[in-house]
Amino acid sequence: MKKYYIVLIILIVNVISAQERTLRIWESLAPYTQEQTNNETYIDGRFRNIYQPELTLFLLEDRNENTPTIIIFPGGGYSHLAFEKEGIRIAKWLNSIGINAFILKYRLNENLALIDAQRALSFIKAKADEFKINPNRIGVMGFSAGGHLAANMILSEKVFVKDKIDSIDCSPNFVVLIYPWLQNLYQKVKEKFPKTFIVHASDDKRVPVEESINFYNELLKRNVLVEMHIYEKGGHGFGIDTERGRAATWGSIFIDWLKSIEY
Repeated sequence: MKKYYIVLIILIVNVISAQERTLRIWESLAPYTQEQTNNETYIDGRFRNIYQPELTLFLLEDRNENTPTIIIFPGGGYSHLAFEKEGIRIAKWLNSIGINAFILKYRLNENLALIDAQRALSFIKAKADEFKINPNRIGVMGFSAGGHLAANMILSEKVFVKDKIDSIDCSPNFVVLIYPWLQNLYQKVKEKFPKTFIVHASDDKRVPVEESINFYNELLKRNVLVEMHIYEKGGHGFGIDTERGRAATWGSIFIDWLKSIEY
């Protein structure tokens, strides 16, 4: 029991010591929003009608050049953003295991979301010294539609260039796909895809597990370092909520995987 309390205290201290703030990724209005009205809402932990993309920062106080950083893309089917469940909760959990986190609030349109995701990673790398993070130890973690966005960002050329920030490479060092909605993205897979960790449930009725299996197989064909875990039960959207069963315990396996790839 004493060990349990010690670990719990360490986790709480890590979360409390994280610096949380929000930044826009564009100096002025985001591309294609100049004529739009701000109808954004945040209700029950979900964003809808997102107007301006933003990053919410959860940076550890005691971070150093060896501390990995993960950008989180919450899901929501491009109709809303599950910001609390697949954003804030995940960021706090990552902080508790010694990882910096950014949550991207991206626009709910597949093409605009791609612009936001590419900009966000370039933005973070451009300000790596200011954030005191290592630009060569940055991964992305996407849930459901956020998994689609993460994979699509890696597989797509830069779609919008406005300033010097956009000229910075937007490739992550590793990618984590949790019950990802991948559709036919496996057809675009290429050899230089980063190290990948995938989690899915066999009984997912919203996003068939075959999508992840197809993607996994294509990565294997191209000698990409990839690990996948398929749970018998879990459905869709289990996040990291252990009340949803074994599927939601993927976090401990992820930690081991991250250590195995030396991040």
